[in-house]
Amino acid sequence: MKAPKNIGDVLNRLHRVKPMGEHKWQADCPCAGHDTPQKHLSVEDDGTKALAHCFGNHTYEDICAALDYDSLTYDKPAAAEATTPKRIVATYDYKDESGNLLYQTVRYDPKDFRQRRRDGNGKWIWNLKDTRLVLYHLPDIKQLMPKGLTVWIVEGEKDADSLWERGIIATTNPLGAGKWRAEYSEMLRGVAKAIICGDNDSAGTEHIKMVMESLVSAGITTYIATVPAPAKDITEWCSLDGDIFALGNIGDNAIPAAKWKPPHNTTPPATRDRESPASLGSIRALLESTTGWISHNEVDNELGIRSSDEKHLRRMSLYRLRQDHLIETDPLNDRRIRWIHSEQSDQSLLDGIEAPPLPITMPLDIHTLVPLTPRSIVVVAAFTGVGKTTFMLNVAHLNLTSMPILYAYSEGSIPSFRKRVRTAWPNEYPEPWDKPRWLYKSDFYSDAIIPDNINIIDWLGKSGEFWTVGRDVAGVYNRLVNGVAFIAMQKNENATLPVGGRFAIENADLYITLDKTQDYYKATIRKARQWVDDTVNPVGLCRYFKIHSATIIEPTTHWEPEPAEG
Repeated sequence: MKAPKNIGDVLNRLHRVKPMGEHKWQADCPCAGHDTPQKHLSVEDDGTKALAHCFGNHTYEDICAALDYDSLTYDKPAAAEATTPKRIVATYDYKDESGNLLYQTVRYDPKDFRQRRRDGNGKWIWNLKDTRLVLYHLPDIKQLMPKGLTVWIVEGEKDADSLWERGIIATTNPLGAGKWRAEYSEMLRGVAKAIICGDNDSAGTEHIKMVMESLVSAGITTYIATVPAPAKDITEWCSLDGDIFALGNIGDNAIPAAKWKPPHNTTPPATRDRESPASLGSIRALLESTTGWISHNEVDNELGIRSSDEKHLRRMSLYRLRQDHLIETDPLNDRRIRWIHSEQSDQSLLDGIEAPPLPITMPLDIHTLVPLTPRSIVVVAAFTGVGKTTFMLNVAHLNLTSMPILYAYSEGSIPSFRKRVRTAWPNEYPEPWDKPRWLYKSDFYSDAIIPDNINIIDWLGKSGEFWTVGRDVAGVYNRLVNGVAFIAMQKNENATLPVGGRFAIENADLYITLDKTQDYYKATIRKARQWVDDTVNPVGLCRYFKIHSATIIEPTTHWEPEPAEG
């Protein structure tokens, strides 16, 4: 007998669900043909079953059949589960544009969801009666929207948070699949692009169609992304792969709404002809025989892969090889892969010569705490107008005669830099400021890197597609030989990570944040792979300073542990 496990199963199969009181909802009737134009259906949870009533002409049996149930009486849990109390495992805050809490979605174990709101006296009311419904992470999205934001729309708060943890801006609607409203699309007006990524099931497909139609009607540029099998949703895929570059590939391969077609049943790759040129064995044999990078097109040409089915099987074969850590993707070109030849000759810790620190001086005497060796990456992140360019100009000033310098900038101009330098250091202009090379660069940053120089990138910015930041940093690192790179990045106010999340600093040897207090600026060391003194861990130390003439840095304290909040 087919029956729902709880009220959530019933509501997830209905459209346009609206809370109407304690354990009561209103929705569209799932049956075709109505005596009333509103198609209203009332649903109530009495704890053991869902009570459903159509205001048209449909019976209880009609509703059960339309929902693909024999009955709306809940399945009895197994004896071992019957005595297991539900426990809250997560709460998801829904806030208005100003950051005020409107309500929460509460997740339970065993899996279940409920919504609650405050009553004004600090107590919870377990319904959303007369509550304005908004998108998840709405204030964060509104804050980032002027920056050419790409936002992902996923199915559920857990999926949205999985993407935020990886530096990707994501949202979802409350109450699950099939509950999208036109006003949610209005909240997203102003984003550069929306990428919808639903679950890999029929309900997910229907949800994608509903959201897509609403966004397109609102004039929002919309794309559809697909989670690679065998994962059923974005969170499961992240747990299987977790590769920020591969996650970026999903977004890069998203299909414009006008060209998207709902998936249809196809033969699973595992059941196809095992002699296919795109089979796992064929792909593996080819890649094992190669050294260096090979493109997807070269694989197709070598093996005679032509049809769309064969190319789909090739993608799945590469996915499996990547899962087994037998191949890797080129961080500079996600359509190139290489076989990882793990058989390498043994080496000793005594082999070679340890590289001494480079003669590089850093602002605020950071070099007295953290040394820089060849191929070091320094990331400096700050909110808009909080000293990124000031810090980078000071790096250049302190090292004008120690190493060659490349200064790549994406904002400002040569006249504006000249004015700042001449005002801050009048006795050192024009020489030695004639030594650095200046280059305007707003993308493909690795192309500008001079392998043995001090390379300053001011700043590495993205138009909303933040997942590519880590890829750009990896590209810079791969170009370095005996030089270093200082990379300025944007971060949100009071945040500890830059846009791009932890993947943006994965290759960083030193990561510093700059923040503005009421009277001073503050530099904080967030990551340091090397220490000048093995007994002094610089991570967590901060130093306050002032900025004069828009460029000169004046320390006002020594390096000291960051004060605890509150």
